[in-house]
Amino acid sequence: MKEGEAGNSGHRQAPTKAEAIFVNEGLIIGEQPNQQLKGASKMNVAREGVKAKQLVKYIPKVRNRKWYTNTTDRHGGLHKQEEFKKGVTMLEYAAHNFRNPRLFHICFTGANLEIYQLTMIRFCRALSGAGVDYRYKAALEHDSAKGLHFHVMIVLGTNNQTHRFITSSNETGKIENESALRKAVRQTWGDCCTLAYKVNPPYSRGGLAYIQFNQTNMTFFGEAVEWISYIYKARSKPERGTVYFSDRKEDEGRAYRFGEKDLSSNTCFGPKIAPLPENNF
Repeated sequence: MKEGEAGNSGHRQAPTKAEAIFVNEGLIIGEQPNQQLKGASKMNVAREGVKAKQLVKYIPKVRNRKWYTNTTDRHGGLHKQEEFKKGVTMLEYAAHNFRNPRLFHICFTGANLEIYQLTMIRFCRALSGAGVDYRYKAALEHDSAKGLHFHVMIVLGTNNQTHRFITSSNETGKIENESALRKAVRQTWGDCCTLAYKVNPPYSRGGLAYIQFNQTNMTFFGEAVEWISYIYKARSKPERGTVYFSDRKEDEGRAYRFGEKDLSSNTCFGPKIAPLPENNF
């Protein structure tokens, strides 16, 4: 047997100091260079730690280069794609920055745009005063059944008091104190006694008034996007004037005028209020 060769027993010679370093790094002496590289790659992955979690990001359905959802397809198609994109961006922001955000749908009826705006201002003051994170998008619509009405999709950051802001019942369904939303509506009755509202629950949640989503669950996030797309449907949208509104400064809408008629006199039989100034959200 030549010097340096291993015997038939299969035992390797004691490693040199340099070889021992490779052993400590997770490489096996005698492997081919490419095998050693694989071992080194495994070590690098281990050193990097747990892979960063993948945050939700909406992947739109596209037909003829235009976005669509199942919901908008059932209601005349998508009204304005750029506005829908703003709604999706809002949900992505809430998913990434709020704790287990919840999406609610409120529909106001029986009044005009200024009254609807005023009600939302009062409601959002209550949310801000309680330190609740929120964002909302809204759309003005008109049809023969509900007249001029106002859809609001609002996202609230979750805490143990979230339920009391939108509904009067707690998490178990028990009726508790008056909700902050109802207080804002009742406060506005002095300006318009015909103002009404309804919290519309999602069909996919078995009676819950909201869809809750988070940073990483694409299924829940997709349901939230599908639901918010309802306010971006083409059906019942006015042909002119500002239709979409937001709590965000960059997306504020101006007071809408339906044709030549000033909506500040429409359907409100209580004391009239002066039209709200622009950029009031």
